[in-house]
Amino acid sequence: MEHSFSRKIAIILLIFIISFFSQVFAFTIGDLYVTFNQGSQVSRIDASGNVFSTGITIPDASATSPPILFHDGSLYTGSINSIFKHDNDQGTASSTFATSLNRPEGMIFDSAGNFYVSQFNSGVVTKITPSNQKSTFATGLTGPFQFALHSSGDLFITEFSGGRITRINSSGQTSTFASGLTNPTDLVFDASGNLFVSLHGPSQILKFTPGGTQSFFANTSSPAEGLAFDANGNLYVGNNDGTIQRFTPSGQASTFANVGGDIDDIAFVTLNAAVPEPSTWFLMFFAFGYFWKIKK
Repeated sequence: MEHSFSRKIAIILLIFIISFFSQVFAFTIGDLYVTFNQGSQVSRIDASGNVFSTGITIPDASATSPPILFHDGSLYTGSINSIFKHDNDQGTASSTFATSLNRPEGMIFDSAGNFYVSQFNSGVVTKITPSNQKSTFATGLTGPFQFALHSSGDLFITEFSGGRITRINSSGQTSTFASGLTNPTDLVFDASGNLFVSLHGPSQILKFTPGGTQSFFANTSSPAEGLAFDANGNLYVGNNDGTIQRFTPSGQASTFANVGGDIDDIAFVTLNAAVPEPSTWFLMFFAFGYFWKIKK
């Protein structure tokens, strides 16, 4: 009787482990996901540059440029007035994360789990707490686009129509980091704190040192909108001509993939996005050990 009860517990734990891994590893570390201007589809690119279609369809994305983001094991995409969360790329585990937005263009989480979204048409940044409390975080922006999170916790955001990079502190106060830029789109920090910014008009990438010194980094094959670093410090650029270029830290360019569409945004699956918390690992190892003991 006791052995039968223990076996039932072991089976339940085993089912939990299998279902957990099927969710945790729904995305592969190092894969790159792509969204398209005025497009509802999402593509996946593996580490070798092979392009695959996914089962994700972004509702109401035909009139906007949908952003994309990975965080804590899930993929987030934007549409004309909403944000959607996807727990796999088959399209079978999607849900609405936020609504009543006005053309979201950029999304980011801070270290405390707060979610920030830029609204291009209204010129505001909205903050959503982990408890789903929504508030206006910053206002007065001109065509706010994409975010990057500084090591201090401040947000850096491009203003596409205003030609600026704006810094926003934890209180929502804004200051100009750089101005006089031609349609800045995406921006991303490297491991050394240098800031890289794509310019849509001149098809260029600029580099800013931590001290704010600006320099030219590279030309892109067409107007660029999506930026992302891989684990080796290479910069990937999504261009409107459908190519994804890879730039080494020294600026040497190569074509990584061609997805055949007008690229809006790109995002890598990172370790944070695909690996469970330490406490979860402990629970899984305990379950495995218990199952093995009962089996013997």
